[in-house]
Amino acid sequence: DNFTFEVSDGLDFSAAAYTFTINVNALPSTTQTTVETVQDTDYTFNVADFTFNDPNGGTFQEIQIVTLPAKGEVKYNGTAVLAGDVIATSDFSNLVFSPEPGETGFPHTDFLFAVGDGTGFSQPNSIFVNVDTFLILAPSLL
Repeated sequence: DNFTFEVSDGLDFSAAAYTFTINVNALPSTTQTTVETVQDTDYTFNVADFTFNDPNGGTFQEIQIVTLPAKGEVKYNGTAVLAGDVIATSDFSNLVFSPEPGETGFPHTDFLFAVGDGTGFSQPNSIFVNVDTFLILAPSLL
């Protein structure tokens, strides 16, 4: 939005009119998503795991961990993340989920995240983590 105005010192007005433009950033949005790993195996997140839509045409820059999972642990560079931590998309190769040892489930757990365009974050949404059992194959006879 914009509007035009003149400046006055109480006696006289400015010689020119000025235009002031206000740009409003619409927040990006995301949707619920699911990732899957197998029992006792860490899952490394990637950009494709999180949906991102920005009505202003912004790019996916970061996520914010809004809540922590009830089971397992989300780690960044090997250290447990905290609710409120922000991780850049360029660092997703260092963002890992470790399931509870020996446990499985569909879902195993979930946590809330928000996506960001560098100027604001979406409303939070859930990422579900499914943990499947190992498939143990019997040895074959040759």
